[in-house]
Amino acid sequence: MPFEGSKRATEIMTKGDSGLWSYTTKVLPSDLYTYSFLVDGLKTIDPNNAYVIRDVASVTSTFVSKSEKANYFRINNVPHWNSGSQVV
Repeated sequence: MPFEGSKRATEIMTKGDSGLWSYTTKVLPSDLYTYSFLVDGLKTIDPNNAYVIRDVASVTSTFVSKSEKANYFRINNVPHWNSGSQVV
């Protein structure tokens, strides 16, 4: 369910001939996005996406679009402090 500004939007998915449900978005700006599915009135996460965000009341599937701003959310190779070395 993409956000439009600060409100949550609901989109309709289509079922293909093979039985696979799909939805295609417009090109999304670089960012971290969350989504969930509403199946027969029950909110559920994407069973094919291992990346989720959990807070006190909910769990949502997530993905990061590729671009500069999205790098803040990615795992990056950065120097780490080691207890056996000195930080200069």
